[in-house]
Amino acid sequence: MTPTIAIGVGFRKACSSETLVSLVRRARALAVAERAWSAACPAVLATIAEKDRPVLRDAAAELGLSVVVLPKQALDATSDRTTVVSETAEACLGIPSVAEAAALAAAGPGSTLIVPRISVSDATCAIAVREGIGPP
Repeated sequence: MTPTIAIGVGFRKACSSETLVSLVRRARALAVAERAWSAACPAVLATIAEKDRPVLRDAAAELGLSVVVLPKQALDATSDRTTVVSETAEACLGIPSVAEAAALAAAGPGSTLIVPRISVSDATCAIAVREGIGPP
């Protein structure tokens, strides 16, 4: 079975699609290097509903990824599996993480982080995969 990778992102309003694309590519390269994943593994780009903006859609189109937009409750349900607590996410959205939580929620029950949150000045990214699904 070919694994489906969920790439979670969080970003500020000023973030550009170029920044998101670059960050996702960096995270994807880490996943490939650390886990021997094929760069051709199918993936989705996930975030919280409040971040469903044109910049997200533009980045997904450039990356050739489908977008999964999740409600706050779905992200909140993963808080016991996130590794980072973002003061900004807690203050603005009431959840401890956007990127990690979105990746875990989109990957589904039993998912784990394979790339914990990485960040640049105005965006974060993390990658999760369901447990028991290995490299192709």
